[in-house]
Amino acid sequence: MHYANSAYKLQPTKTPIFTPTNPRTAAPKEVGGTLKVAGANVLNYFTTLGSAGRGASNPTEFARQKAKIVAELRALNADVITLMEVENNGETALDNLVAALNTAAGKTEFASVKTGKVGTDAIRMAIIYRPERVETVGSAQIDTNAVHSRPPVAQTFRDRSGKGIFTVVANHFKSKGSCPTSGDVDRGQGCWNLQRVEQAKALLDFAGRLKAIDPDVLLMGDLNAYGEEDPIKTIEAAGFESLNKRIPAEDRYSYQFNGEFGYLDHALSSSTLSAQVTGITEWHINSDEPVVLDYNIEFKKHPECTATNCTSPDLYAPTPTAAVTTIRSWWA
Repeated sequence: MHYANSAYKLQPTKTPIFTPTNPRTAAPKEVGGTLKVAGANVLNYFTTLGSAGRGASNPTEFARQKAKIVAELRALNADVITLMEVENNGETALDNLVAALNTAAGKTEFASVKTGKVGTDAIRMAIIYRPERVETVGSAQIDTNAVHSRPPVAQTFRDRSGKGIFTVVANHFKSKGSCPTSGDVDRGQGCWNLQRVEQAKALLDFAGRLKAIDPDVLLMGDLNAYGEEDPIKTIEAAGFESLNKRIPAEDRYSYQFNGEFGYLDHALSSSTLSAQVTGITEWHINSDEPVVLDYNIEFKKHPECTATNCTSPDLYAPTPTAAVTTIRSWWA
């Protein structure tokens, strides 16, 4: 037993033997169905480099970030994808990502739902889709309720083959961080839980208006609440099904913090849509991986590393692994 950095650590006395019981996969598990919807948090995809610690610091990091995210999104093989944490600079960052996806495909494989700047936060939600598979019905809808940290973005789609209509809503609730000293403090569900509950209620009002177009509504995104916390229970009590709970418990995680696993990322379907969902899965390309595999070059043996200690191996590869995303919910 060894104690260092305020923690006890076990030191092996001989070379340990590792058993690969959780191998990486090249793609998510199959979920059946005819149309697929996915969600991904691209963790500050910023074309404005060096934006106060958000996203890539320089062109090299941005190229590495883009390659990983493109590889991930294409491997999802989804027809509609909701994105969290895209830079809120109009269509610039989103167009950049869509162009990279289409370049990798060698054709116009994806298009984006046009919203322009959404709200006042530095990041926003976005939705991309495959025009060959679905077409938009009307324009994007944005909930302007002031309770939202980042306004939800919704788009109704029509399946080009089956002609069915459904609406996807991209969300990103208030985080558990930046705790206040009074008021909405941590009472066991992280700070700002009361605000997240109010955001859930506002989202339900928004979803009610969207159901007037078509009753099939899918709520996606980073709700910054675990599956048994108040915001999720509020949405479930209104008749939405938490599709995450169809996933086996041992596989039901999309996030790892200090060695503890859970899911803050959700897919919740209206009652009319639930019966049409054939499957859902999580793709653990980030939560099971060490952060040293990400696109950043700080502290790594890279020619452009400017830190005082550039000694860590640069293990970067342009693959989905450690693409620095948090949600892998996938349904069909």
